[in-house]
Amino acid sequence: MTSRAANPAWLFAGLLAVSAVIGSTVGGLERQHPALIPPAAAAVGATAACLLACAAVIPLWRRMDEVARAAHQSAWYWGGSAGSAVAGGLAVYATRETPAHLAALIPTMTVNGAFAAGVVACLLIQVAVYGVGWTVWWLSKR
Repeated sequence: MTSRAANPAWLFAGLLAVSAVIGSTVGGLERQHPALIPPAAAAVGATAACLLACAAVIPLWRRMDEVARAAHQSAWYWGGSAGSAVAGGLAVYATRETPAHLAALIPTMTVNGAFAAGVVACLLIQVAVYGVGWTVWWLSKR
């Protein structure tokens, strides 16, 4: 029996919890008191939360067998690349469309909010197409 400290699941849960606390704290403080946290500090906090979440999956990755690793690598390469292509197409559309049409699509967004929405949309598209790629990879191996 392994101790809690040596169990990767506890490390994973702990690092995710820490990253959630950092992200929630910085995000909440920034939203409630924008002048309290400078943009650079908010960026550092968000980056730290993301890096901790990435570090949290290292023990799980090390315990994964070669076939599961290959599935994730293939899905991220093909799915993430295809998702980036879709997001890139949307970015070209957004820069080429007349501002009046875009303002009608999202009437209450600021420039900063629109930029952030574009970044989040890119990440969501990449992850969604990654899921499709992962599913296709596993189905092709059956």
